[in-house]
Amino acid sequence: ILTVIIPNIYLVLTLIFLTGITSSLSVIFINTFIQKETSNEFIGRVSSFRSLALRIPPPIVVMLFSYLVDTFNLIFAAILINLATILFATLVFSKRKSSRG
Repeated sequence: ILTVIIPNIYLVLTLIFLTGITSSLSVIFINTFIQKETSNEFIGRVSSFRSLALRIPPPIVVMLFSYLVDTFNLIFAAILINLATILFATLVFSKRKSSRG
């Protein structure tokens, strides 16, 4: 899909590489945070819930994204999915911050 939007193959490969690096680093930081903040007796439950929470959304997002691409076009669908992701993350973090303070 990126090669349709961006004709430069080297730029596409660089973007894919950077996406892989950042996703790997984020998983490392998230796992480290969970292990530091969770007591040993609950680490298995928390890790399994995190794993479940990370495996459920992708198929749903793929179905929604493919529907949006069929209904509108690729760029508009990508913008909608990204805006929804940013909005959801903002709501989660603002709610989390307000509950702590």
